[in-house]
Parts: sequence; C-alpha cells; structure tokens
Amino acid sequence: MHLKATHNTGVTRDDVREIFHQVAVYAGLPAANAGFSIAKKIFAEDE
Repeated sequence: MHLKATHNTGVTRDDVREIFHQVAVYAGLPAANAGFSIAKKIFAEDE
C-alpha cells in the first residue's frame, strides 16, 4: 500500500532500492529482501 502511494509521488526505483539498503542495516537482510521483492512486483505492475 505505501509503496504504491510512494511510487505515485515520483520516487524512483533507485530511491526505493536505497530505502531497502537502509532497512537491511537496521531491520536485517531478510526484512529488506521481503520488502524489495514486494517493491519489484509493484513496479512490474506499473510497466
């Protein structure tokens, strides 16, 4: 839900990738991988 809204504000894929790099540091790699997997699906829907 939040990723879809963020994507509508002009945030780029690189911005989202950087967000999940930060998530990996603070919440762990499994959490970052799960989030990035969802983000890739959302970006694929928009293409």
